[in-house]
Amino acid sequence: MSDDQSISFEELNAFIDGELDAASSSRVLAAIDADDRLKREACELRGLRDQVRNAYEPARFAATPKRSRFGGGRWPQALAAGLLLVVGAAVGWQGHALQGHGEERGVWQRMAQVKAHGDARRLVLHVGDPDRARFENTLDEVRGMLKAAHDRGQRMELEILANGSGLNLLRVKTTPFADSLAQLQAEFPELSLVACGQGLNRLQGQGDDIRLLPGVATADSALDEIVRRMDQGWAYLRV
Repeated sequence: MSDDQSISFEELNAFIDGELDAASSSRVLAAIDADDRLKREACELRGLRDQVRNAYEPARFAATPKRSRFGGGRWPQALAAGLLLVVGAAVGWQGHALQGHGEERGVWQRMAQVKAHGDARRLVLHVGDPDRARFENTLDEVRGMLKAAHDRGQRMELEILANGSGLNLLRVKTTPFADSLAQLQAEFPELSLVACGQGLNRLQGQGDDIRLLPGVATADSALDEIVRRMDQGWAYLRV
C-alpha cells in the first residue's frame, strides 16, 4: 500500500485497468504526479498488467488483407477461432465459426495464429465488455468446448471472469443471460463464474444493485484472479 493515504491500492489498480470515471482518474493522476513512491507503484502495477496482456492475450497482427468491421482489436465472434488451437487438440472440438466468409474469414485467419499458453484443459475467459452479441457467441462456444471434452471422457475446467462493464453480464439487475448461465452451470459443473470484487465495490459505492446471479463467486480483483490462475498453469484469453 502506498504511503499516500488518499489513494488506496484498489484505486490505483482500478486506475491502471481504466475502470475509474474521469474525476477519479484525474485525482489519482494528480496524486501520482506528486508522489514518487506512488509513481513507482503505478509503474510496477502497469508493467505487471502489460506482461499479462502481452503474454496471454491473442496476438494482434499488423498485416491484414482487409480491415475487419470489428476494428480496434475487438471481434464479436472471434472466440471460437481464437480457441481452436488452444483447445481443439486437447478436447477434440472444432468451432463452427471457421466456416465464415468475407470479412469474417479474415478475422478467423488472424485468430487461428493464437498461441496456446498453459494447460488447454483449464481456461480463464476474461470478459470486460457487456456486448450482448459477443457474450452470446462466447456462451455458445463454451458449451461446445465443454460438451466436446465430456464426449471424449475428458475433464475441462473453464472460468468466465468478468470485470468493468462486463460485470453487467453477471448481475441480477442487468444481465439478459440468467437462464442461459444457469442452464450451462447445471449441465457443466466444471464451469465457474467469477466477478471482480473491486468493480462490485465501486458499483456499490455509486448506489448500484450489485446482487450477482446464483453460483457466481467473487475475486478480490480481476488482475489478482488472472495472475493466480496463470500461476496454477491455466490458459488465459480475453474475449
